[in-house]
Amino acid sequence: MDDDALSREAVRLAEELVQSGLRELGKRWRCPARLRLRIVAYALQCREHGEAVADIAGRLGLVESTLGRWLRRERAEERVAAFRTPDMAR
Repeated sequence: MDDDALSREAVRLAEELVQSGLRELGKRWRCPARLRLRIVAYALQCREHGEAVADIAGRLGLVESTLGRWLRRERAEERVAAFRTPDMAR
């Protein structure tokens, strides 16, 4: 993705985060799984361009620790999937 496309995607994701964040006071917010996957994919592309997690999170309106946790979870899942062999899938 080029820089303009990344910028447009950031705006779309930030808007969706705001819309999904509408909740009752005092209730815990959970990001919808599909939106979280799109955010992680976007963040990974930005990281490839050398951007800091804090900058990406700020642009999206997320807390840095939340985005960092999602990225760590993604890397952990990739490592687990890489170690599985076909006979382990049973």
